[in-house]
Amino acid sequence: MTSVVAANWAGAYKFADDISKQVKEEAKEGWVDSPMPYPSTWPFRLEQQNGVAQGVKDDGTTKVRRSTDKGFGEDSVNECIELIAKLKLCTNLQIGKAAAVIATADAGVRTAPNDDEDPDDPATIADDCRTYLWKIDLTAAYRQITIHQLYLWMCHTSWNGDVYLDRRMQFGDKSAVEGFQSITNLILTAVQQAIDGNQAVRDLVPDAGHLWQYVDVRPTHSEYLQWERERIAEHGEGTQLRLNHTDGYIDDFMGSAHGRRRAFAIAAIHRAFIGKAGANFPLKASKECLPAPSMTALGGLLDVDASLATLSAERAEKYSAQAASILDEYRFDEKEFHRYASRLMSAAQYEPAGRAWLVSSYVALKQAWKRKRQRGKRVKVFIGPGVKQEARFWIARLKHPAGVALFPRFSFPPSDSPDHRVGWFDASTSWGMGGAFLVRRGANVIAFFYVTSGPRRNAGGM
Repeated sequence: MTSVVAANWAGAYKFADDISKQVKEEAKEGWVDSPMPYPSTWPFRLEQQNGVAQGVKDDGTTKVRRSTDKGFGEDSVNECIELIAKLKLCTNLQIGKAAAVIATADAGVRTAPNDDEDPDDPATIADDCRTYLWKIDLTAAYRQITIHQLYLWMCHTSWNGDVYLDRRMQFGDKSAVEGFQSITNLILTAVQQAIDGNQAVRDLVPDAGHLWQYVDVRPTHSEYLQWERERIAEHGEGTQLRLNHTDGYIDDFMGSAHGRRRAFAIAAIHRAFIGKAGANFPLKASKECLPAPSMTALGGLLDVDASLATLSAERAEKYSAQAASILDEYRFDEKEFHRYASRLMSAAQYEPAGRAWLVSSYVALKQAWKRKRQRGKRVKVFIGPGVKQEARFWIARLKHPAGVALFPRFSFPPSDSPDHRVGWFDASTSWGMGGAFLVRRGANVIAFFYVTSGPRRNAGGM
C-alpha cells in the first residue's frame, strides 16, 4: 500500500483565511484530532487542504468548503464531489410533478395563516384543501458521518505545517454522495412507513406522537372523494391513497402534501425523525421552506398554483450576466466557457426551446477540446456569430422565462400573449423540434402536435 502526499492547490492560497477558520472550528468540535507533527498511522494518505467556492452566503460573501481529493488518476475529484455513476438522485421537476398530481384533488381557495401559528403544532395551523410544498435542509451534512476506524489512514490532512486526522466524512470523498444519500433514503423510507400507519416505526420517535392524528385523517370534500373513486376505478389502488410525496437530494428533504395542516404535520414529522429526536442531524433553519404554494428547490422555482417550473431568479440573474459577458469577447477561457455552457444546459430544463439554442456553443467548445488534444495545453474558445446569437436568446429568455408545465394543461393564454408558451411540452429529436398540448372537446380530450424539421429564425408559436 502506497502512502500519498498531495501537492498544494490553488484554492488553498485563494481561500486561506476561510480554511484556517474552518480547521480551527472543527478541531474545537472534535471532528478532527488536534494538530500533530506527523501522521498517526502507517501507511497513511496525507492531503493538503484545498478550498472550493460553493455559492454565496446570506451576507454576500463567498461560501467556501474545505475539500480533499480521494480520487486517483483520471477520475480524481479535484474541484467538487464526484457523483457515482450508479447513483440516481431526484430532480426538482419530479418533486413538482408529484405535487401537481396531488393537486388534482384540490378544492376551494387557500386559507390565510393564523396569527400565532407554531410549525411544530398543527393544531395552530389554518387548514384548507389545497396542495403545499415544503423543504428541509441539513447543516454540514457530510461531517455528521463518522469514518470507520479501518479507513482513518486515508483521512490525514495538512495545513499550516500541522497534520490533522479527520474523523468525519470529508467534502471531496467520492463515496460521500452515495453514502449520505443512502442515509437520506433510509430516513425517507422510515418516515413514509410511519405516515402510512406503521406503529412500530412511529414508536421509534415519541416526540412525533402528537402529529399522527393529522396525517391519519382523510379528506371528506366532494372533489377528493371523486378523485379517489376515479383512481380506484382506473388503477385499483385501494382506499388508502397517499396524500403526500417526499424525496431527498443528499441533504435536502423535499415533498408535498394535500391540506395545509397535513403539510405542516408531515414537515414536522420529518424534522423529528431527522433532528435530535431521531437521527440527530442538525437542521439549517435559514434554508427551510415551510409549507407554501411555491418554493425554490435545486435551482428551480416550483409553483403548484401555476403548475409550472422555472429557473430560480438567483440563477437566472447569474446566468444572464455570464451570457452578457460572452457578447463582449472574441475568445473565452475554455474551462470558464464549459461552465457557462453547462449552466445553460441546466437552464434548458425550464425552457421548451432551450436545447436547440445550445448547438453553436457546444460546437465551439468541442473544437476547443480538439485543439487542446492536439497542442496539449490550455486553449481558448472562439466566440463566433452563432455563439453570440445563442447568448442573446438566453438573455431574453432568462429575463422572461417560459417555464415547463408540471402537468398536462387544458387552457392557454391567447396566442399573442408573451406567456402562451407555458403550455408547450418539449419534444426535441434528431429530426426536428416539436411539442404537444391538450384541448377539451366536450367529454373528450384531443392532443395537438406541432413540429419543425429545421432551424427557423423567429419561428411563430402554436
